[in-house]
This record gives sequence, C-alpha cells and structure tokens, in this order.
Amino acid sequence: MGEHTRLARRRGVLHRIRPTDVRSAIVWLAIATLMVLGATTAYAAHTLNLFELDGNTANGVAPGEDWDSVYASSNNTDRIFITDASGRFDDAYTGGGSKDINDIPSWLHSQGGVPDKDDLLHAFAVAYPSPTSPGRQAIYFGADRFAQNGASEIGFWFFQQDVGLNADGTFEGVHTVGDILVLANFTTGGKVNQVDIYRWVGGADPLALVAERTDCAETAGEVGGCGIVNSAPITPAWPYTPKQGPAGQIPAGGLFEGGIDPAGLGLAQRCFSSFMATTRTSHETNSQLKDFALGNFDTCSSITVEKQTDPDGAAGNFGFTLSPDPNSVGTRTLSDNGSYKFDRLSGGTYELSESSLPAGWDLTNISCDGGSPSYNLSTRKVTLTLVGIQNVKCTFTNTQRGQITVEKVTNPASTQLFSFAPSWTPTFSLSNGQSNTSNPLVPGTYSVSETVPTGWDLTSATCDD
Repeated sequence: MGEHTRLARRRGVLHRIRPTDVRSAIVWLAIATLMVLGATTAYAAHTLNLFELDGNTANGVAPGEDWDSVYASSNNTDRIFITDASGRFDDAYTGGGSKDINDIPSWLHSQGGVPDKDDLLHAFAVAYPSPTSPGRQAIYFGADRFAQNGASEIGFWFFQQDVGLNADGTFEGVHTVGDILVLANFTTGGKVNQVDIYRWVGGADPLALVAERTDCAETAGEVGGCGIVNSAPITPAWPYTPKQGPAGQIPAGGLFEGGIDPAGLGLAQRCFSSFMATTRTSHETNSQLKDFALGNFDTCSSITVEKQTDPDGAAGNFGFTLSPDPNSVGTRTLSDNGSYKFDRLSGGTYELSESSLPAGWDLTNISCDGGSPSYNLSTRKVTLTLVGIQNVKCTFTNTQRGQITVEKVTNPASTQLFSFAPSWTPTFSLSNGQSNTSNPLVPGTYSVSETVPTGWDLTSATCDD
C-alpha cells in the first residue's frame, strides 16, 4: 500500500459495506459514470425503481433502497459508506491552483479546518445495473454535513484513473478525457435549483457542459439526473452529531442526495475507479476548492484469466489477450497457477483468447464462472458478455502431450531386427539396445505389437507408466 493511501485514511473511519480499496473519505455531491457521447433510451434516475431519492434515509413504500439499508447491508451491487474526519484533522484543499479547471497535479492538500457548513461528516454511494439499458449502470450518491447555517456549493468527480494523496501535499493521478464532474447547490432545505454535469475534454477549455438538471421532486419528466436536500429533520441509521441540534438527527438542509442515469443523458458507457467529493466557494468551475473526500468506488467490471497445466507444475508459458482491449494491456504471459486480471472494463462483449501454444501442448478445457460464456476450444477462445458490474474468472487448462519410447533388449545380445507396429506411427524395426521415441501424443489409448522372428520368443514386455 502506498504512502498516499495511508495519508488519505487519516481523514476518518471507513465503514466498508462492499470490499473496495478506499483511500480516504468519500462523496459530497455525487454523481457520474460511464461516458462518451452516444444515443440511448432516456430514463430519469429516480424513476428506475432502484433507489429512493426522496430527501431522507429511511426505506419507504416507494420501490428501491434508501441509505439506511445501504449503511446496514451489502449485496452484489457496488456500495460504500464513509465517515469523514472533521476539524483540524480534516484534509482540505490549499493553494490557488486547486480548481476544477486545472489538472490534478496542480491541486494541493493539507490538514486543517474548513467552514462548518462545508465540512463533510459522512458520504455514501451505490451503483446498480440499469433495468432499462443492458450493460449500463445507474449511480446514486449522498452526503451529510456538520452545519446548516447557510447554503454551500458541492461537487463530485468521477475519475477513470486512480487518484490519491502524496505525502508532499500533492495529488497522485491525472485527468483522462471522459472524467465527469457534477456541481450542485447544497441548500438549507429548499429546492435544489442547479445540478450541472460536466465532462473533462482537456485543452484550454477542459470542462464541457453535458446537462443541466434540478430538484428530484420537480423533475418527474426530466431524464438523466437530479438532486434533493432534506426539507425537515431526519433520523439516519448511522451516528450523526450536528453543530446545532440533537445528536442522531440531521437538521433540514443537512443531507444531500442525488442520482444519475448515464443512458438518460445520452452518454455511452465508461468505467470509473476513483471519485472525489468537494466543497467550493461558488458554483463556477474556476472557483477555489475547499474540503474534499477522496476514495475508490469501483464501477468497473473485470475478467481474470487463470492458467492450469496437466501435469501440475509443468513448465510452459502461455499468452492471453482480450478483445477489445480498452486499456491497451496487450498480451499477458502466464505459467501454471498464474493469473492476470483485465480490470477497468465497462459492460459489453469481450473475447478472451489463448495465443499460439508451446510445442507439445493442447488446450483441453475452458471454464468461466460468469459472463454467459461461449467456448471454442479449437480456436482457444471464450466470448463473454458483462452486464452491470461483473467480475468473471476464466480458467484455461492445458495438457502436455506424452511420448512413448519402445526399447529393444535381446538375450543373448544380437543384431537381429525386430519389427514393431505401433498405433501412433508407421512400423519400425529395432535390434538389441536400440529405441524409438514417438512425437508428442495427445492423451489417449495407444498400442504397439511386435513381430517375433523365427527362433525367438517374446519373454517379457514391461512399461514404466
């Protein structure tokens, strides 16, 4: 584990619901995933019946989960809950270059307090396979804050690369075209009138506006995404202490939640691995950043290939490729018991192939634990379809060909030739002390017979295996 990971975890205590490598605290305003422009069927994030975007944390009569159940349980969906540090031990932005319009290496961080209304206490996110768009995901997010004595501006980044903290006060990682930023106003309990979704495109004007959305309560017919703030005090399932008011109760304007359906925004699928929640001085993309919460929220699928040989431990190197190869991994070479994980994959169809085999080997089995596999041993390929967030493992078993050696011994020693008729090759002849070794043979049943010359008797025929 790198130093930046250890630094990030000083921010707070991580309540992990789904195993994932979280570097720090997470999410402030939340939303994002899977992008690059494309046309798809449009749906509103809050009408997919996956999650309740209703300004509270309790599971209600509406279809889908809410944050209390995300906090308390885990299942096959991707979910995370973070408790963030507060006060002087809280990591925060510093320096004039810490702005969304600048690339990540320009950002700086240090421990220190932020205004109470911008201080994150908890953050959470969850992803589900979309029921309306095969291979797609819908993502829901939320956070609570320490004080509600004023509106705040919040933002949420989704990065395709891993982003972390360095010990020298810089950030590790860079932007990739297609990273997503969402900006929203965290009100004191009123309507969320601005939720802007941006895509990182790089260059002199690096943020392209993708969509403008508003409050979930007023966007029943609006597609793609929305946000909402609690308009009355609520009691969450997790421990919460506000700046003012009773412990265990989030005052009005203390909880923000939102969701996004990338298909509804006309965005093609893209997979993300890191995200960051931020507070800021204003809604503008060039505003100074304040607090942040950074971590790993894996919305990616993966395909792991494992190599097995028969006999076990036999020497041999085998190459594997994945097509398409979105991360330009190329060929990975494995020996017996080796494995490689093709990670950061979006939903879709992939072909996992074993390249040319070493001499004397055959591919005898392919077995995958998911992905609706279609096997083809003759071409050494399996076709897989990933839907939602899937982690599939495929085992390729190669069997080494054997060889048969026929050795002739006579008593007494003689130059007499003896003819042999094997089932694997044409006949051959041997005299005392001579032998014949076959080419590599595929596993199977083989036989050999000897024609005994006049005056000789076959007195013994033994095999060592």
